[in-house]
Amino acid sequence: MEIPWPKWMEYVVLGLSIGFGAIAYIVIDRFQKRRDDPAVQESS
Repeated sequence: MEIPWPKWMEYVVLGLSIGFGAIAYIVIDRFQKRRDDPAVQESS
């Protein structure tokens, strides 16, 4: 069963996936830095 996509929906989905990917990358990067950096653990 194929859903007929409007052309603009492709760009909306593409933009959302890029946005979610960027947010996920920032969150993961922040968590890894917090775990690796002892100075951040001492101050918290």
